[in-house]
Amino acid sequence: KYYKTQYGMRGIQEQITLKLNERYSTFISKYKKREQ
Repeated sequence: KYYKTQYGMRGIQEQITLKLNERYSTFISKYKKREQ
């Protein structure tokens, strides 16, 4: 749950960073699987 009214832009930034971290981790896992 994201409280946009409480945190404002900070909450949106956290949501974006979480999505980017998920994509980055999946990208790394796929890349490591290719190396093996």
